[in-house]
Parts: sequence; C-alpha cells; structure tokens
Amino acid sequence: MSNVLDHETQQQIVALGRLGWTVRRIAEATGVRRDTATRYLRAAGLSVTQLLGGRVRDRIMITHSIGLLSLEEAAAEAEILGG
Repeated sequence: MSNVLDHETQQQIVALGRLGWTVRRIAEATGVRRDTATRYLRAAGLSVTQLLGGRVRDRIMITHSIGLLSLEEAAAEAEILGG
C-alpha cells in the first residue's frame, strides 16, 4: 500500500492553496507535512513560491533587520520613512 492522502485531504490542500494560504498554514490546518502539501500544490499547478511570498522579497535595510540603530535613531528614521 502506498502513502497517498485521501481524496478529501488532497482537495482541501489544493483549495486552501487557491485561497492563498501559505504552505505552513495549510500543513497546520490539514495535519500533513509541509513537503507533502508542497507536492500536492505543485501537482495542481499552483506556484509554491507565490504562496511563500514570492522568489524575491522587498529589500530591507540591514540596520533595520538586525537592530543596529539605537531606539531613538530607529524611531526618528521611522518617522522620516513613514511620512
């Protein structure tokens, strides 16, 4: 016997993927592993990279992502960038 998900779970994975859910969220909701959900989404022709946020994300300045600025500097820069 092969390890194949029942038809209902397969359809649920594909339906949630079409709704734009992330692979992680689909895996948590259906109780399957992320790689399993990914395989079924790819088989259905859905772009897994789009479900993960795309191939390339907007660039983030390194000082913002690792917190090199002091709290005061970060607040001042947020005011400038936020408009």
